[in-house]
Amino acid sequence: MLLDIARLNAAEELETDICVVGAGPTGIALAHQLAASRRKTILVESGDVLPRPELDQLNHGQSVGAPGVGMFEGRARALGGAARLWAGQCLPLSREELESRRWVRDSGWPLSPTELQPYVERAASFFEVEGEPYDERVWEPFGLAPFAFDDARLVHLATVYTPQPDLGDRFQQAFDRSTDLRVLLRATATGLESAESGREVSALRVEGPAGESARIRAKRFVLCGGAIENPRLLLLSGGLGDDRGLVGRYLQDHPNAHVGTIVSDEPGELLDRYSLLFGDRVRYWPKMATAPKLQEERELLTGIANLVFDFGAQSGIEAAKRIYRSARGREKPAGLGRDLSRAARDLPSLARAYGRYRRGLSPDAEPERIVLQVHVEQAPDPDSRVSLGDETDRHRLPVARADWRIGDQDVLSARVLAETVAAEFARLGRGEVRLADWLGDADAARGFSGAFHHVGTTRMADDPDRGVVDRDCAVHGIGNLYCCGGSVFPAGGVANPTLMMAALAIRLADHLSAAAA
Repeated sequence: MLLDIARLNAAEELETDICVVGAGPTGIALAHQLAASRRKTILVESGDVLPRPELDQLNHGQSVGAPGVGMFEGRARALGGAARLWAGQCLPLSREELESRRWVRDSGWPLSPTELQPYVERAASFFEVEGEPYDERVWEPFGLAPFAFDDARLVHLATVYTPQPDLGDRFQQAFDRSTDLRVLLRATATGLESAESGREVSALRVEGPAGESARIRAKRFVLCGGAIENPRLLLLSGGLGDDRGLVGRYLQDHPNAHVGTIVSDEPGELLDRYSLLFGDRVRYWPKMATAPKLQEERELLTGIANLVFDFGAQSGIEAAKRIYRSARGREKPAGLGRDLSRAARDLPSLARAYGRYRRGLSPDAEPERIVLQVHVEQAPDPDSRVSLGDETDRHRLPVARADWRIGDQDVLSARVLAETVAAEFARLGRGEVRLADWLGDADAARGFSGAFHHVGTTRMADDPDRGVVDRDCAVHGIGNLYCCGGSVFPAGGVANPTLMMAALAIRLADHLSAAAA
């Protein structure tokens, strides 16, 4: 059932078995699993069914570290959360990224790859990408062979796009029909109340945009608000879980940048392999990654490189892409008339593009420019953190303050990956990669921005001296409080985190259902 906080009685008190805070990808995956097991659940969402600018204003905070952390641009307050903005790329973390690496500080998950694999598979099913490959096997159905890179230096991988990335739209009707799940909309969590012992949560306070208020009592509480809001709510609640000063620390993202251009006599060969491939149900985006052997030799973090094909803003191809993206997002594009005219003038190219699309390939128009983009994981850094700022929001609460830091190892990992791609392309005669001069500068970190993949701020560890939650996502020292999603990642890896976030949510749902049995 979907409920608006404005329709509750004044200062109403609600009761349930499990209260989940945040209806983004993690909260929706968790609530969906709990509803299937018939656990009485309230899912609290600060936004409405659809994003609204006046509600999204609550995403504003203070950014005092590296620019581009995306506290506002990368988040949405609505049913579906950031999935309303997400294109749908799925990729699991590798075995190497999950295990401890001697050259990466504070790396290693307490859960082994073997323990996580069944939940990764269930998450793939949740996103309707079960059984899909994440490596160079994606080219086989299209009759394409991978470039023969030295696999001790460079390897191929591919992200797989879920056919339904907008989880709010996907689950809205099912959630509204549910008798075991109540979704409380436009209800911003303002604080957790502790029991007298201080070792258990008794209630969650929520407020609406017009000052409405309610209290939710539950047997168990799960914070699924993301790596910005999860630590913020703990700190707003008297520092719950912060006995060792770890709440909010280890903020990670994926530093990314355009680091060069590629000049090739055969751009079609690059287009076929490194632009989108269209399968029967899903899309694939093939990419290049730093080989594990090179990572160990050079003490690098995992990095991914992809090619961006620029056909020129005035081309019919780019105009058609803008029209398609706007239609997919259900919004009227700016300059629709101009784009329709450009597309009409370029009908022969669009006809060829459509023919290639029917074969699963992207357009073969001559790109004006081919750009090399890289993004890398980050070494966990306790000084990269979320804390409470000195400004307040409409609820008179301190906003989140993000001090996101890009370290030397992060930059080195990006630079070596770019140089490796350049060397391998030259060795194979696939093109000249012209790297940007700034990449070798001492202040090269300034050239990177974030990917809005916030993780790490309530990290998971068996030892409470090393993390905020345990392997079951329970906050150390608090009997009935959990955090789930990207905020519990000890090390973020290089993959878009959404698939792994859902895997953790599904695992936690099993744990909570078993505990309540």
